[in-house]
Parts: sequence; structure tokens; C-alpha cells
Amino acid sequence: MSTRLIQVQALAYLGTSLASVFFNVLLFRQGGTSAVVLYAMMTILVQTMTFHAAGMWLKQRPARVLMQVGVLMQALVYGVAVTLGAGASNHLVVLGLLNGLAGGAYWSGNNLIQCVVTQERSRSVWFGRQ
Repeated sequence: MSTRLIQVQALAYLGTSLASVFFNVLLFRQGGTSAVVLYAMMTILVQTMTFHAAGMWLKQRPARVLMQVGVLMQALVYGVAVTLGAGASNHLVVLGLLNGLAGGAYWSGNNLIQCVVTQERSRSVWFGRQ
């Protein structure tokens, strides 16, 4: 199970990293620094709220489902951005909102799964030695 989780995390990190770089460059070219900052602020604010609200979800549903919802929503964000094309900088609040929801859902599920998969004696191996 833990190797599967590592594979899922690696793919999610790779996909998010590549997509974020290209998307931020697109926003910068369309709206300048202020567009990137507004998008990032919306993402961070909504991600924080979603992360906290996901605690209610995790009491009723498995963390795996929340993680899957986060990945699917992330794909939706970049799909909407590609669809908007040159008009993406006109919808920064909506895109930041969707990205924040996706990130909050993914990270909530991911953090809980990491705690469930690892045992106290093996956590230092999982997270790296201090």
C-alpha cells in the first residue's frame, strides 16, 4: 500500500508542478504580476478553508475518495484554463477558487492516508530522517 501511495504522490506532484509552471506563465503574459498574485491569493485562501472543512467530510467518507476528488478537480482547473485560453486572466477568482478547492481536498486526504499507512516506528523512514 505504501509504495502505491508513493507512486500516486509522485504522479500528482509531477503533474501539478508542470501544469502550474505553464499556467502561471500564461497568467503572467496575459495580466502581469498582479494576475499571478491574485490567483495565488485566492488559491491559498480557499485551500486553507477547504482543508479545514474537509475534516467534516473525513468523518463520514474515506480519505481515498477525497484525494481522488482533489486530483479530478485539479484536472478540471487546468481543463477550464485551456478552454478559456486568452480569457483566463479575466476569470482569476473562479480559477483560484477551483484550484483552492482541489488542493484542499487532495492534501486533506493525502495527509490522513499518510498517517494511516505509516506506523509510529516507521514514520521517520517515510518522512525522512531528521
